Amino acid sequence: MIVPEIFRWILTCQITSIGWKWVPVVLLFGSFHLGWVGAVGAHAVSLDARLKEGNVFVEAYFDDDAPARDAKVRVENEAKETIAEGRTDREGNWIFPMHAPGKYRVFLDAGDGHRANVSLRIPSPGEVEAVPASVPHNATRSNSTKERENRVSDGPSRKDFTSVPIIPLAVGLALLAIVGIVWPKWRRTRPSQP
Repeated sequence: MIVPEIFRWILTCQITSIGWKWVPVVLLFGSFHLGWVGAVGAHAVSLDARLKEGNVFVEAYFDDDAPARDAKVRVENEAKETIAEGRTDREGNWIFPMHAPGKYRVFLDAGDGHRANVSLRIPSPGEVEAVPASVPHNATRSNSTKERENRVSDGPSRKDFTSVPIIPLAVGLALLAIVGIVWPKWRRTRPSQP
């Protein structure tokens, strides 16, 4: 791979043969290349579970908001016994019957090393208001409020998991801009070598 060779070349001080002016270009190329490879390789998967009409509705998805199609799903109780298993459909959804109140763990295997597991807690009947599928969108409470109330899995929601990390992206771009401004000024103020 070319990127490790570039960094080895920089670290062994062979850079003086072409001059220091190429350091930011090489580092910038290396940073973008590593970032691109990381972004391609870091295709994370997660799942969310909600109660709906006496069933647990599992939704599996990747960090780019694509559904985890045909992924294996397994549910274990606290005694680590498998109580349900199956595969997600084309939309990344899978439904299993709600069991007794308690804690459970859902395991997802979307293939190619894309795995996730979340814990979920089935509440007792009096804890959650049942939301039938026939409730219209213009009901007194919004659908997102109802979904939050009937969410039984831990971890980030689909919206949080698939959203673009604006702040880290902005900080990274700001750092690149600072380096682009500071490096040429630093080069001009540095005494030249014979």
